[in-house]
Amino acid sequence: MRRASQSRADRQQEETGQAGRSSQGASFNNHGSGGQINVPDGIINISTGHGNHLNGSNFNRDVYFVENGHFQLRREKPNARKPCFCVPFVRDRDFVDRPDILTWLKEQYAGSAGRMALVGMGGFGYGPPREHPSRITFALTDKSKSQVAIEFAHHVHDEAPQTSVFWVYASSKLRFEEAYRSIADTLQLPRRNNPDVDVLRLVRDWMQTEEAGSWLMVLDNVDDVNLFHPSANASENKAANQPTGENAIASSDQRPLAAYLPKYRSGTILITSRSMDAAERLTGSHKAIYRVPAMDDTRGLRLLQNKLNGDFDKDAAVDLLRALDYIPLAITQAAAYINRRAPRASVQTYLDAFRESDKKKGSLLNRDAGDLRRDETVSNSVVTTWQVTFKQIRRERPSAAKLLSFISFFNPQGIPVFVLHDYNTDLTDNVDRDAEAESDDFEDDLDVLRGYSLVSVTAAQDVFEVHSLVQFCTRAWISMVGDAERWKRVFLWSISRHFPSGTFETWRTCQLLLPHIESLLEEKPSDEELQNWTCLLTNCASYMWTTGNFGAAEILGRKAVETRVEVLGEEHPDTLISMANLASTFRNQGRWKEAEELEVGVMEIKKRVLGEEHPDTLISMNNLAITWKDQGRWKEAEELEVGVIEIKKRVLREEHPSMLMSMANLACIFSDQGRWKEAEELE
Repeated sequence: MRRASQSRADRQQEETGQAGRSSQGASFNNHGSGGQINVPDGIINISTGHGNHLNGSNFNRDVYFVENGHFQLRREKPNARKPCFCVPFVRDRDFVDRPDILTWLKEQYAGSAGRMALVGMGGFGYGPPREHPSRITFALTDKSKSQVAIEFAHHVHDEAPQTSVFWVYASSKLRFEEAYRSIADTLQLPRRNNPDVDVLRLVRDWMQTEEAGSWLMVLDNVDDVNLFHPSANASENKAANQPTGENAIASSDQRPLAAYLPKYRSGTILITSRSMDAAERLTGSHKAIYRVPAMDDTRGLRLLQNKLNGDFDKDAAVDLLRALDYIPLAITQAAAYINRRAPRASVQTYLDAFRESDKKKGSLLNRDAGDLRRDETVSNSVVTTWQVTFKQIRRERPSAAKLLSFISFFNPQGIPVFVLHDYNTDLTDNVDRDAEAESDDFEDDLDVLRGYSLVSVTAAQDVFEVHSLVQFCTRAWISMVGDAERWKRVFLWSISRHFPSGTFETWRTCQLLLPHIESLLEEKPSDEELQNWTCLLTNCASYMWTTGNFGAAEILGRKAVETRVEVLGEEHPDTLISMANLASTFRNQGRWKEAEELEVGVMEIKKRVLGEEHPDTLISMNNLAITWKDQGRWKEAEELEVGVIEIKKRVLREEHPSMLMSMANLACIFSDQGRWKEAEELE
C-alpha cells in the first residue's frame, strides 16, 4: 500500500562499482605504503573508520567482491533497527467506520504526502451533512479525529508492518518532548541520556536517515500554533541550519517545535488539530487538510448502539442525537451514564434530564467517562474539553474570545453581522473608535473563530451560525471566571440599541433580531439595566402591534408599563408612551373598557404635566376619541375631537399634518353616524 520502493537495479547501481580487472585475480593500490596488493577471488571486508554519529557504534565497511578478476565495491549500511509500533492506544471495537475520511487518508498516504491533517473543533467542528450538502452542520470531537488517526495508524501497521508508527501528543511543549524522549528510548538511540544532547534533534535527525526506513508519525492535538510557529519569521529555516550529530546540544528551549518535525521522503506526518491556522502552517497546503464532517443519523445511531448495553427506542435516540448535535464524545458520555444507571435510566430519561434546565444539562455534560483510547491527562467531559479550546483562543487572540463570549448569548442560527460589531464595546467607555480599525479587528477575530470551526458563514453572507453546545459551554466558562453578567449587559445593550420601533420599513431588521431576544424578554435584569430592557420591550411590542400579533404585544406592553411605573414613575414621558401603546393594543382587541381607562389616565397626566395644548396631550385626546368612536359613543367622541381641532387651530397652521389628521378623524365620526354631508365637507 505504501509508495513504490527503489528498484533493485537502482540500488545495485548506487551500491556497486568496478575497481579493476585481472585474469587471475585483482589488485589495488595500498595508499598507506604506495605499493600494490594482489587479491585472489573471494570477499574482503575493509573498515573505513567512518563512524555513524547517530548510533556511535556501527562502522561503515567497504566490502569488495572479487570474481574472475573483477573488483566490485559495496558499502554496507549500518544495521537497520526493526520497525516499531509506538501507538499507546488499542483499536476501538466500537469504532464507527468513516470510509470517506479513511479513503482520503489512504490516498494522501499512498501519494507520498509528507504531511496531512484532520481538522475539526473538539466536538464542535463544521462540515456538510450528506443529506444537505449546501447546509452547514457540526463535526466530530477531537476524540473522533484522534479515533480516526488511531484506526489509520493500526491500518498502516497491518498493511505495511515494515513501517514504523509513532504517536506524538502535541498539546504542549512538555508533552511533545515526552513523546520524543519515549521514541528515543524505544529505539534505544545512543547518547539519548547524555544531558548535553538535544533529544528532540536526536530523534529528528535519526528519522531523516535511511536507517529509519519508512515511518508514519501521528501528531495529535496540535491546537496551539505558537508552539510550532511562535512568530511569522523564518525561525524554522534558521533552526534547520543548526549543527547536528555530535554537536547537537540541548538548545530546544530557544527553537520552535516545527524545527523538530522530520522531513524525509519515506516519512509522513498525520496531524490532528482544532485549528485550521495550525493545520495550514504545518501542512503548507489546503489540499492536505480534511475538514472532518458531521455524523449523520445512521452513524450516530450505530455509535450509540455500540456503546449502550441494552436496547433503546429509536425515535428517542434520534431526538437525543440531535440534542447532542451528533457529537461522539457527548454520545459516549450519555451512553456511559445510561449504562451505569440502568435499568432506571434510559435514552428517554437522559433526554428529558438534558432538556430540563441549563443546570441539569451542565451537570450531564461535565461528567467524565473513562476511555482507554484517550490520552490519560485529557478529560472526557464535553464542557472541560471545550474549555481547553476557549483558553487557547483567549491566549492566541483575546479579542476573538470576547467575540465568542458575545455570540454565546444569541440564538445559534441567523446571527446578524451588524450586531456582532458591538462585542468590543466597553459600556463605561464613551471614547469614539476608528470604525475602519474596528472592522478590521472584527474580521481578524472572526477568522480565528472560523479557523477553529466554531462559527459558520451562511449562504446569505450577512448572518452567522454557531453550535448550540459551543454557546452553552462558552457561557459555562464565562460564568466560572465571573464574566457572565458583564456579557449579559453588553448583549442587552446591543440588542436594545439595534431593535427598531417596528414601523413597516424596519420589519426586516425586527425579523432578524426577534429570534435572539426571547431570553432577554423573559428575564427581568438588574436595576441598572432596566432602562435598556424596557426600551426593548416597548419597541418589540410595537412591532408585534403593527404586525397584528396583539396577544404578544399585550404581554410585552404590560411588562414595559409595570417596570417603567416602578422605576421612572407614572408621569415620566417614557412611562406614558408605554401606557398609550398598551391602550392601543387593548383597543385593537375590542377591549374598550381597559383601553379607555388607560387613555383617560394618560390624557389627565399629560394635561397636568405638559398642558392641554402640548402636542403629546392632543395625541392622547385624539386616541381617546377614537376609542369612543369605535364603541359607538358618537356624542362623546365628537365633542372631544372638536375640542382637539379647536386647540390645534390656535397653535398650528390649518394645513399642518396633525390638524388634517384630526379633521379626518372627525369626518370618520360623522360617516359612522350616516352624516355624509358633514363628513364630505371636512374631507
